[in-house]
Amino acid sequence: MSAHKLSVLDASWLFLERRNTPMHIGGLSLYRLPDGESPAFVREVFDRHRKAGTLRAPFDRKRAWPRLAAGFPSLVEDDDLDLDLDYHIRHSALPAGGSYRDLFVLVSRLHSTPMDRQRPLWEFHVIEGLPKRQYATYMKVHHCLADGSAGVRMMHASLSKDPSARDMPAMWSQAADQIGRIGREHVPRLPPPLRARIATQMRTAPQLARVAAQMLRVATGRQRSPLRTPWQAPPSILNGKLSTARRVVCQSWPQQRIQSLASSLGLTFNDVVLAMCGGALRAYLKSHGALRAQPLICGVPVAIESDHDHGYGNAISMVFANLGTHLADPAARLDAVRDSVRAGKQLLSSLSRESLLGYTMLVTTPLAIGQIAGVASLVPPAFNLIISNVPGPKDPLYWNGALLEHVYPVSLLPDGQALNITCLSYAGSVDFSITACRRSLLQVQRLIDHLEDALVDLERLVAPSAAGARKSRKRPNVRRVK
Repeated sequence: MSAHKLSVLDASWLFLERRNTPMHIGGLSLYRLPDGESPAFVREVFDRHRKAGTLRAPFDRKRAWPRLAAGFPSLVEDDDLDLDLDYHIRHSALPAGGSYRDLFVLVSRLHSTPMDRQRPLWEFHVIEGLPKRQYATYMKVHHCLADGSAGVRMMHASLSKDPSARDMPAMWSQAADQIGRIGREHVPRLPPPLRARIATQMRTAPQLARVAAQMLRVATGRQRSPLRTPWQAPPSILNGKLSTARRVVCQSWPQQRIQSLASSLGLTFNDVVLAMCGGALRAYLKSHGALRAQPLICGVPVAIESDHDHGYGNAISMVFANLGTHLADPAARLDAVRDSVRAGKQLLSSLSRESLLGYTMLVTTPLAIGQIAGVASLVPPAFNLIISNVPGPKDPLYWNGALLEHVYPVSLLPDGQALNITCLSYAGSVDFSITACRRSLLQVQRLIDHLEDALVDLERLVAPSAAGARKSRKRPNVRRVK
C-alpha cells in the first residue's frame, strides 16, 4: 500500500480540527441544463459520477497515523472505497418550487458537518430542484488535501470549453499529478538529504530574524509603518467561541465592473475587493453597535511556489491588511487597504523561497497553538478574519453540455473567527461567498447589501454622477440565506 506523508502545513489542518471547527473547504457550483435536456439529466449526472471509473489520489486516500502516533500522518490508499462510494457521492433534491434560499439552507447544513476521518476526506453532492433549469453541485474536501487554488485546478480538469463535449470525467478520476500541469513534463522531486535541509535552515535564519524583529517593532508601535502584523487586531464580535452551525451567503458581481474601477484608481483588483469588504464590515458593525475605534485586520492568503509535485496539498502564505473600518471616508479607507497590502507584499518579496515557509510558520504557529489548546477564542485575536480572492478560469466551462454559471468557494472558520469572505473570479463574474458562525453573527445576509453599497461608494470616487445613478437603481437579485 503506497503512502504519502503529509507536510507540516497540510497535517496542521488535521491537528486543528474540532467538532465546532471542521477543517474542510467547499465549492458550490451552479449549472444550467443543456438545451433540449429534461430534468432527468440531473439523475444522469449523478449516475455518471457514481460510475466515474478508477479513483485517483487524493480521492482514493484516507488518513493514517504513524505507529505510536509519533510524527505526521500519511495518506494511504483505501482498499474498501469502491464498496462504499455512495457515502461520498450523494443525490439531493430541494422542496417543490425550490429557491436559492432553499439551496443555501441545505449547503449551510452540509458545510456544518465534519467528515468521517476513517474514510477518504471528501464528499460530492448533486442537488436538483432549482429554478431556471439550473442544478447545483456541492463538494467539500478537507483542507489537508487541497487549498483553494488546488481545488480550482481539480474542478477545471473535469470540465471542457467545448459545449458539445460528452463523456466528461469526474474530477476524482483524473490523475492528480497532471492537474494544472498539462503540457509540462512531470519530474518527481526527491527529498533533499538531511545535511542540505540543515544548511537551508541556517541560510534562512538571518532573514527570518530580521523579519521577526521588524514585525515586533511594528506590532509594539516602535516603528511607524503601514505594515500590519498579527496581534494588532482589536477585539470584535467577529471573534469569539464558535458554535457548530454555519450560515452561507453568496452573491455575484460583474468582474469588469470591479476591474474597471481598479484600473481607474490605479489599484489592483484585490485592493478593490478588500476595500469593498472593509466598507461592508464597517456598515455591518455600525448597525450592530459594535464598531471599534481601531481598524479590523484581515489575513489575506497569497499563493507561493509549491513543492507539491503530486498536484494537491497547500501552497499558501499570508499578508495582513488594514481594512480601514475606523474611517468613514471611502477614499481614506481605500488608502489604508492599499498601503498595508503593498507593505505586506514587499515584506514577502524580500524573502527567499526557502524563507517563505519559515515566515508562514512564524505568523501562523501562535494561532495554531491557540487552536490546539482550545483557547483561541479567549485571547486577543491574531487577526479578525480571513478574506481570500481565488483566480478561476477565464472562459465558460461545460460538463457534458451543462454550462457552469457560477462557482462559490465556501471556506472554513477556525475557532475565534466567526466570519470568512472568499471570492472566485470565473468567466467574467466575481462570485462572493460569506461563511459565518450562525450563532455569533446575526443577520449576516445584510453584508451582501453592504458590499454593493461599498462598491458604489468607491465608484463615486471616480464618477460621482454615475455611481449615484447606480445606487438609486433596483438591487441585484441576491442569492442568500435569510
